[in-house]
Amino acid sequence: MQNPVHTFTANGTYTVTLVVNSAVCSSTLAQNFLVNVKPTAAFTVSPLSGCPTLTVNFTNGSANATSFLWDFGTTPTSTSNATSPVFNYTNSTATAISPTITLIALTGAGCSDTATQAINVFPKPVASFTVNTIPGCSPLALTFTNTSTGALNYNWDFGDGNNSILTSPVHTYTNATLFAQTFTVQLVATNSNGCADTTTQVITTFPKPLFTFTMIPASGCSPLNVNFPTIPGAVTTNWDFGDGNTSTSLNPTHTFTNTTLSNLTFTVTLIAQNAFMCVDTAYGMPVVFPKPVANFVRTPISGCAPLLVNFVNTSTLNVGNNWDFNDGNLSTLTNPVHTFTTNNTSSNTVYNVQLLVISADGCRDSVQKTVTLLPLPLANFSVDTPACSPKQLTFTNLSVGANAYNWNFGNSNTSTATSPTQQYINNSGINQTYTVQLIATNAVNCKDTIEVPIIVHSQPNFVIAPTPTSGCAPLSVNFPTVVGATNYNWNFGDGNTATGGGISHTFVNVTVSNVTYTVQMIGTDVNSCADTAFAQVTVFPQPVANFQVSPTTVNIPNDPIHCTNLSTGTITSNYWTFGDGGTSTATNPDYDYTTEGEYQVTLIVTSTNGCKDTFSLPTKIIVLEEASIVIPNAFTPNPLGSPGTTYNATDLSNDIFHPIVKGVDKDRYELTIYSRWGELLFMTKETNEGWDGYYKGKICTQDVYVWKLKAITLDGKIINKTGDVLLLK
Repeated sequence: MQNPVHTFTANGTYTVTLVVNSAVCSSTLAQNFLVNVKPTAAFTVSPLSGCPTLTVNFTNGSANATSFLWDFGTTPTSTSNATSPVFNYTNSTATAISPTITLIALTGAGCSDTATQAINVFPKPVASFTVNTIPGCSPLALTFTNTSTGALNYNWDFGDGNNSILTSPVHTYTNATLFAQTFTVQLVATNSNGCADTTTQVITTFPKPLFTFTMIPASGCSPLNVNFPTIPGAVTTNWDFGDGNTSTSLNPTHTFTNTTLSNLTFTVTLIAQNAFMCVDTAYGMPVVFPKPVANFVRTPISGCAPLLVNFVNTSTLNVGNNWDFNDGNLSTLTNPVHTFTTNNTSSNTVYNVQLLVISADGCRDSVQKTVTLLPLPLANFSVDTPACSPKQLTFTNLSVGANAYNWNFGNSNTSTATSPTQQYINNSGINQTYTVQLIATNAVNCKDTIEVPIIVHSQPNFVIAPTPTSGCAPLSVNFPTVVGATNYNWNFGDGNTATGGGISHTFVNVTVSNVTYTVQMIGTDVNSCADTAFAQVTVFPQPVANFQVSPTTVNIPNDPIHCTNLSTGTITSNYWTFGDGGTSTATNPDYDYTTEGEYQVTLIVTSTNGCKDTFSLPTKIIVLEEASIVIPNAFTPNPLGSPGTTYNATDLSNDIFHPIVKGVDKDRYELTIYSRWGELLFMTKETNEGWDGYYKGKICTQDVYVWKLKAITLDGKIINKTGDVLLLK
């Protein structure tokens, strides 16, 4: 192209070359151009409108610029060189403002471009309000007066969970705690553009006292003392007790009275204030019951004991009656009758009778009046009874406080003596009871009577019956129990005594003639009345058996003993026993024994009264056989074995060598067998043993053997013998 047009779009140094050509030639021209590109200013705004303070973000969209100058359209002027600045717009007017924002984009070569944009900043309302009263006591009713400007809508937050959209609301605060509470009230005011402003105030609400009080007690009988305990939280109190009386005490006590016949209810009013000067009123209704009035009439009021008194109850409002007669006795009757007694014999006795009455409400009243008892004589006496007939009884007067006496002895006899005597006789055989009466009278004519039964026992008549009444000495006599006797004292007439019933006693007679004993029994019956009884017991003399025997040692046969009778007494018969079955009735018998042994001789003698005595000789009679020893000279042992060493006297086999001994002491006997060379083959100390011909279990050879025998006879003779014996096979 001859003359081209070209737009450079980027900064830089460009070399422009022109080449010219002819038909045959060409020429080139090069020239450098410095190109600076014009910037393009552009930006965006966010937001384009809003409420102050409005924070606007500017986003730079310029091209080819190296620096920037912002003008935010405010008065005074506010600028910025930031690429993409942020700016806060305010509006203190009542209308919207529209500032125009200008951006100048610059290059290093001085090229520039400008861009503009307008925004809207709405006016902001001003929130404010006033409140009529703060702080205050709960419930606290407040009126909120809205003084905001530039707003159309309102939102209230009262700080206690409650809200309102009224312009100027009324709100009541409550405080159920014991302490002051604060509430933050917030008002948000909003205009038509949605712009808002907020303001707050703090409301203080004091707790409302809810005072109650207790009455201790809340009801009771007149006069009623009521305590009103301290009320928690109250610092001042004003009490009106409803009966014309008041108090400012924090813990008052007041006494209510009721003089009527029915219950009275009083209204107690309390106006109290707490530490925050908040006030509350409380009420209580104590009930005061009427008090009963105790009274009574007694008839009579004095007299002798026992005194019967009638009581007439004249009390009012009484539904319960409690009488105390001052003598340990009580009553709950309305109109009781009571008998008073006394043991005072010298002065009056005064009883303070008290009546305690109780109303339907449990209220009480009491009254006390006296009953006087005149001194009472005390009749009393003693007498020695029970007694056994016949008996003169003396009555000892033990009465106190009396000066006159009247006796009735229960047997139709009387007396006015102080301490009389009286004779009682009982022949009936059974006990008789008499009632003796004494009436004692004093100077004020009070009387006392005592009656005492006395018993007069019939005298016993004892009979004793000994069994037997006679017999040989020593005589054992049984004395059976005596009918009616309970205690016994025996005298047996022989110097011996005893007590008790159903006993035995042995009487002796050492003379040669009969002896009669008089037995006396003094006994008493169940009433301790005594009687004496007698009986006789005859004891025959006892014969005395005695004898001598000579000799006391004999040999058999034909060696008799001689008995010499030494018995005394009137003996009519003799009976002898000799211990071997033999007897005799001779006076002085002789007797022959036939068998060796030891024998007891006894004599029984009988007197003319049939009394017997027995005597046995202290020494036994010794009967001995005559000593003899027979020794065989040969024997034949049993070749089949030893038959043993004990021999049988009836055995005739002759296979045991044994001596035949008589009259020998068996405890002093010895037999020995020797061989001819002196060797001991056999030895025994038993009279019923012999040699069997064996030695050490073997039969000995046929030969002659030597025997030796040692013995002492029953009459004391010594035997020593030696010999030989032939052993045959």
